[in-house]
Amino acid sequence: MDIKKPESSQEKKQRFIVIRPEDANIEFVDLVQANWNPERVVLTFIQTGPGGAVPADLPEEEYAGRLVSQIAVTWPHLVRIRDLLDKAIQENKKSVIEVTINAFSESKKTGGEKNE
Repeated sequence: MDIKKPESSQEKKQRFIVIRPEDANIEFVDLVQANWNPERVVLTFIQTGPGGAVPADLPEEEYAGRLVSQIAVTWPHLVRIRDLLDKAIQENKKSVIEVTINAFSESKKTGGEKNE
């Protein structure tokens, strides 16, 4: 039996991530939904704001939004994502996030969005 010893970090081959142009779009979403079962969590990202143009064959009052993306992750992966997002929030809490949270809280108190 031939046993190969582990590669040193210098012997490891370089690995690449393939990026197709059609997959590299960045889009804003304003609604995230989650569905889960014991094996996985599906996150659905929906754009309901002005960036989602209403299809010509659909009356505007019936337009609820546009699906931007769906991803499925395992529970351990979801925990890693949560930890990553917690880190991003903690590192930025003193700047943009506090302003955002304060504006959102004010909007909820007044019953609508702030117009400045």
